[in-house]
Amino acid sequence: KSNPPMPDARLVDQKATFAAFSHILDARILRALADLGFAKPTLVQSKAIPLALENKDILARARTGSGKTAAYCIPLVQKVLNAKSVSVSTGYTE
Repeated sequence: KSNPPMPDARLVDQKATFAAFSHILDARILRALADLGFAKPTLVQSKAIPLALENKDILARARTGSGKTAAYCIPLVQKVLNAKSVSVSTGYTE
């Protein structure tokens, strides 16, 4: 298993970890990030993920390799998991 390319150290939020998002991200997402070798979010991820999960609009401009795609996709996966758990708990299926 190869490690993912790590972002430039200047783009990483040295004060944060993905584990710090445990109150807003599902344990399966956190485990997947850890399994892929991601421990620290980039600066754009650190700022955008909590805002996205609060349903805030986000406009982010950052260089290639800064983690913008994950900053978008991680909250998206969380919202899918939330919707699935609501539909299971209410018995509603599409």
